[in-house]
Amino acid sequence: MSTLKSIHAGLTQAEQDYIRISKVINYDVKPKEDQIKCAIYRALCDSKYLVHVEARYPKASQRCDLIAINLSTNERIAIEIKTAWAGRNWVNKPKEQASTWHADIEKLLALQENGWVNSGYFILCFAYEEGSPAERKLRGEAKTLGGTWSTPFSISNWNGLNKIQFLVLDVFETLSHH
Repeated sequence: MSTLKSIHAGLTQAEQDYIRISKVINYDVKPKEDQIKCAIYRALCDSKYLVHVEARYPKASQRCDLIAINLSTNERIAIEIKTAWAGRNWVNKPKEQASTWHADIEKLLALQENGWVNSGYFILCFAYEEGSPAERKLRGEAKTLGGTWSTPFSISNWNGLNKIQFLVLDVFETLSHH
């Protein structure tokens, strides 16, 4: 299975998890990135990758959410995951949220420059209140990244958030063509 197919399999699992969790436990602050990290970890392991969680970047004090090595080809991939939220009763701070996305993308690009990984993916979990002004503002920030959006899915009301959508950005592929 290709890396992207494995990532999408993990996101499908995360989607199913979020739908079930929101029906039972909707009082938590917001959907967390660790849920996605665990689902992608499982999908990559099922596809014969060795996966290191919160791996330290070479020669740096920063960490990467997931580093995976294909045991057949020795290909190394790095994955950074962020959640974003937008709703009427939230302190949304779209510019501040977007700055953390760009910082993760810069970390991935640094790994490419070092030749330490072959592929880098940025995944954004966009949880929002459908139709809210906050959704429009934050979606505008997210669209500047490029990448591929999943189909939005409904969750039970989670502190006002009722939809989730994933963005997958192949950082090296997308940004090398700009």
